[in-house]
Amino acid sequence: MSVKKFRLNLAVVYMANPANFQSPIQSIITRLSWLYRLDYSIADAHQVVAELPDDKLCDLIYLRATEHTVISAKVFQQLVNQMFAEAALFGCVDIFFQLQKSLKEYPFPADFVRPLNYPYSEVYEDGKKRLCIDPQALQDLDVTDSDPLLN
Repeated sequence: MSVKKFRLNLAVVYMANPANFQSPIQSIITRLSWLYRLDYSIADAHQVVAELPDDKLCDLIYLRATEHTVISAKVFQQLVNQMFAEAALFGCVDIFFQLQKSLKEYPFPADFVRPLNYPYSEVYEDGKKRLCIDPQALQDLDVTDSDPLLN
């Protein structure tokens, strides 16, 4: 399935203690990126909203479709909005997509992650590409002394 390429910037403003919400929200977005094959980059503590009080933390999550992406921009936006609707209702976080006209001001970074077949990804840093394995996948391995491959 081929979809039209797109770019989206997702802003996450933490209205309550960021330590309680930042890691789970970033984890969900990165997992969605794996699932739907979106390039992504996360800028922690970014000043996205000029009116944002100094004591509020905001992350900017850059998302970009590739030739392997299997979801449209509209459907992805609806999915994210539905997933985080309750968090917004409780006043914990404010999650919104930047307007398309703002994308020029916040271009997709040169350092990013391109999910491949799980648990592999390509990480682009300083113009170099390296193959990585998701750390969570390594933690999920159950390697024991009784494993015949180890003996």
